[in-house]
Amino acid sequence: MNVLELAGYAYYITIIVLAIGLLYYIWYVHTDKSRGEDYEKYGRLALDDRIDDDFVEKNEKKGD
Repeated sequence: MNVLELAGYAYYITIIVLAIGLLYYIWYVHTDKSRGEDYEKYGRLALDDRIDDDFVEKNEKKGD
């Protein structure tokens, strides 16, 4: 087994780990609504960025 074979195995293992991590993140975001957080409202944040657009959420100033 030479260095190129080890690099190939490391590459495929890294791709598999990253794909599993991405799938876990997608699952986590979609099931997080039960905790009260709704991340889908930020989906159009980059598209609705004019000065006269509505806010995504109200900014409540916390007490000093």
